[in-house]
Amino acid sequence: MKGSVKIALIIVGVIVILGLIFATVYFNKLQTQDYKLNETNEENVNGQILEEIPEEYPLTQAIKDGCLVMGNRVYNMDSLNEFVENTRADNPNRQSDFLRIVMYTIEGDPIITELEYEKDVGYTLRTDNTRDAYGADPKVTVSSDIPSDIYTVELQEDDQTVNIVLQPKEGVSSEKYGPITIDGYSKEATIYGTAPTFEGEVTEVNDKSIVVKTDDQNLGDAVSVEAENAADYKVGDRVKVTYTGTVLETYPAQVYVVDVEKYQE
Repeated sequence: MKGSVKIALIIVGVIVILGLIFATVYFNKLQTQDYKLNETNEENVNGQILEEIPEEYPLTQAIKDGCLVMGNRVYNMDSLNEFVENTRADNPNRQSDFLRIVMYTIEGDPIITELEYEKDVGYTLRTDNTRDAYGADPKVTVSSDIPSDIYTVELQEDDQTVNIVLQPKEGVSSEKYGPITIDGYSKEATIYGTAPTFEGEVTEVNDKSIVVKTDDQNLGDAVSVEAENAADYKVGDRVKVTYTGTVLETYPAQVYVVDVEKYQE
């Protein structure tokens, strides 16, 4: 009987040891899987900007895509105002929204910032300066722990600048939570709700451009407009041209085109 008990105890001991070994291996495996999963998730988050936006991202394309483009001129201000209205904390219909901000360096390289709000969760801030050829530390940074019950978005003014700020709500401890300034633009900047436009009649069709007759005195009586699909137009068509606001004083005048659309009066 004693021998049977001894054997049973040995068997139980072996089972316990094997169980501990298995549990240790399994736990380590889970840790490894979790680490890899977290790495993958980070890469996916960081890659969102890089995947959606081409490496070459000119001003005209950023305006066309509806980005808030800030510099001496500010384009798509309507997008900013809509984002602030939709996501501010005192809005009873507070809702999810997304804002992409693009600023260009002197050399013309884009610095891209994304501010995303998920209803009842919070804000995520992503910044991508990897296209800045002269940047000291090119990287994509992500801040996702910005809770909606703590923060709201505001436009705050100082003497020279209007800043987009994630501001702790009234009553929140200022020792624990501070304001987060996203970006800003000069009060002297020219502001466009979307971008400037003009209308006119096509008077000439070339391989990759059309000439448009317009009554806009700031443009003169003829404007050369780049159009990759120029063959789709004919003399006499009425068009609406969206452009950056810059006019080259040539004849015909030239503009940096954002979009061209044909319309019927």
